Amino acid sequence: MGVKQRAIVIAVVMVSLIAGTVFMGVPYLGVSFMVLSFAAFMYLGATLLKGSGERRYRDPYDLNLLKEIHERANWDEADMQVPENADVVCPHCGHLYGQKLKVCPMCRRVP
Repeated sequence: MGVKQRAIVIAVVMVSLIAGTVFMGVPYLGVSFMVLSFAAFMYLGATLLKGSGERRYRDPYDLNLLKEIHERANWDEADMQVPENADVVCPHCGHLYGQKLKVCPMCRRVP
């Protein structure tokens, strides 16, 4: 929600609150203005709460944004599942063997 939209919603809340108190003696008009101000206030609160968790980067050369994107990509790679038929490379001898084996068949070491 932009600044102009927020200003419009705040103006609607204020005008409808004032009109609601002025026309409180009129049976349905005062209550309808109060309901309008309540709805506008709730809309304003909901949009402000929704936008409070977002980080806004104003500087196009800010490296923190790049760091966050890189960290998200690393976490996405870490969440990937290893297929069942994937082979394992032994870090000691470089031999390629099946994932079902617990030790390398060449050097007999645990990876």
